[in-house]
Amino acid sequence: MPCVPPWPGPPAVLDLIYWRDMERTGVVFTGLVVGLLSLFQLSIVTVVSTLSLAVVCCTVIVRVYYHVLHALQWGDGVHPFKWYLDYDISLSGEKAEHHMQRIIVLTVSAIAEMKRILFVGNLIDSLKYLVLAYLLTFVGAIFNGLTLLIIGKIPFARRSRALVSYRPPSFTWTLPSCSIPALYTTSSLYS
Repeated sequence: MPCVPPWPGPPAVLDLIYWRDMERTGVVFTGLVVGLLSLFQLSIVTVVSTLSLAVVCCTVIVRVYYHVLHALQWGDGVHPFKWYLDYDISLSGEKAEHHMQRIIVLTVSAIAEMKRILFVGNLIDSLKYLVLAYLLTFVGAIFNGLTLLIIGKIPFARRSRALVSYRPPSFTWTLPSCSIPALYTTSSLYS
């Protein structure tokens, strides 16, 4: 019998795989199946914006509910998502090089901003995101993700063409010289 190394991931994943907690596994796998079916039928932009719209709607309702409870002096006024907003997601940058540090900082700041928006750190910003997610559902209904990637590539292609057209006169393109074996010449391919 071959030696199988132990599972390197968290034990909660094994609990899901082996169906040790039936309710949690059912919810997770049902969510995965529904997510995959929605990705099969809809574009990724539509799925992400609709999920974001649902999360922001729920968190805004909970935030306003707690605010009303505090205004009526029925609650203590604690932010309902304070734990999520205070959760530290920063990473140390000593181990990464300069470019990797920039990527990490951009990723962490984007996650922190999304955390602040989704868990209603600022009500106005969350409502702005709610409107944006609602409008993105219409964009997702018209375009799929591949179309948006192609449209997004156009400015980069134009920029690279502009760089080639306006290079300084002292700049020359040099290609390394190489010899092609006789086996791969055009005359040997067609004979």
